[in-house]
Amino acid sequence: MVGMAPILGEVADFANAGISVARGDYEGAALSMAAMVPFVGNAAGAAKIARSADKAIDAIPLKNNSARKLLMARGATPKQAREVVSSFDGQIYATKGKAGDVFTITETKPGSASGMFVTRGSAGATPAERIQNLALPMSNTARVQGSATLTKPQVLLEGRVASQVGNRGFGPNATGGGWQVVTDAFNGGIRR
Repeated sequence: MVGMAPILGEVADFANAGISVARGDYEGAALSMAAMVPFVGNAAGAAKIARSADKAIDAIPLKNNSARKLLMARGATPKQAREVVSSFDGQIYATKGKAGDVFTITETKPGSASGMFVTRGSAGATPAERIQNLALPMSNTARVQGSATLTKPQVLLEGRVASQVGNRGFGPNATGGGWQVVTDAFNGGIRR
């Protein structure tokens, strides 16, 4: 993850490239070298995270900056990436999502939510519980729970939902505490 830091990142990426070559891991070396190039480095860094997640059994803890860079490499604006990261309360984890994995999407009516934010199962027995646990905006009544399926392998961001009480567009019951999963909805990574 040091590779995602400015200045130090380039040094770390160069060192990682050398280590990868010594191990015979030419794909890893190429990703490390690509990560040194401005802008290209974001996508290469995301690919390195994805590759690490591929090897992980459970989850890889990420720093907020790494999560933001992954989101921007997928097409999020810096503001969107900050908002997504701030929707987490505490540690964010990178996990491996496989094509065909099924999640639950909570929305007002079928098709009204983007599919970026999903859960592993229901976030509550009633709409009020789902709004509370997922800190949903007032525009989402949480009346419908549907299925959403990953269309391709991808790195998922997971963690506890932060309270949104006091933030514009959120009601007093948007306290959070549930578990959310962020998909690659920017690039068609999920279908409903």
